[in-house]
Amino acid sequence: LFAYTILVYVQDNVGWALGYGIPTIGLAVSILIFISGTPFYRHKAASGSPFTRILQVLVAALRKWNVAFPNDPKELHELPVEEYTRRRKSRIEHTPFL
Repeated sequence: LFAYTILVYVQDNVGWALGYGIPTIGLAVSILIFISGTPFYRHKAASGSPFTRILQVLVAALRKWNVAFPNDPKELHELPVEEYTRRRKSRIEHTPFL
């Protein structure tokens, strides 16, 4: 919305230099904010091949291809209800749709 209204007005009535300068300054500010936050990120060094993990997931999916679903949808959750309430997390309830 900003680009369609204010930037077009600036480019038409003020000049192309300022019209392109405003987004350039915005991009520079966003890059500086991103770089200044980099020390606070959690960096985890890659270990092993990513293809190994992908293959592990594919093999597990193929092995469980014909596993029957439980009758009670609450059995689909990994943790009991008490564990979710203790950790103050919410479960995603089962729905009949994708």
